[in-house]
Amino acid sequence: MSLHQFLLALHLLAMGAGVGIGLGNVINARIAVRHSGDIAKGLALHRASMLPYSDTAITVLLVTGGLLIWFSGGVPGQESWFHAKMAAVVLLMVFYVTLRVTVGQMRRTGNMALGKRLAVIGPLISLMAAVTVVCAVMAFSV
Repeated sequence: MSLHQFLLALHLLAMGAGVGIGLGNVINARIAVRHSGDIAKGLALHRASMLPYSDTAITVLLVTGGLLIWFSGGVPGQESWFHAKMAAVVLLMVFYVTLRVTVGQMRRTGNMALGKRLAVIGPLISLMAAVTVVCAVMAFSV
């Protein structure tokens, strides 16, 4: 197995983990809402419990993605799709950092009303993840 194949495998595994965690958060929040009746609290509790795992997945994605570009000598031939992919990654990171800040504020202040912000941010993260994958497929098509 070459270094490129190893990095690509790690990158794809982290992507799968990140998407799985995102979908799990949606399902867990809906279950919590049914049991507690409080969407803000349900979203906050379940997203907060998964943050260490999603932090790891995002870190691995960023590191392996950077290393793949570094070792392959640059961006692929489909540069416009690659740039669109990177724009989606930047937006995904902005939304993810906003989510992390919101969860931190909720933990510090106990203000569960901030959980309504998570109901908006979560789907935006999922949308950007989907856009990133589609753009990557287009950028790296041979």
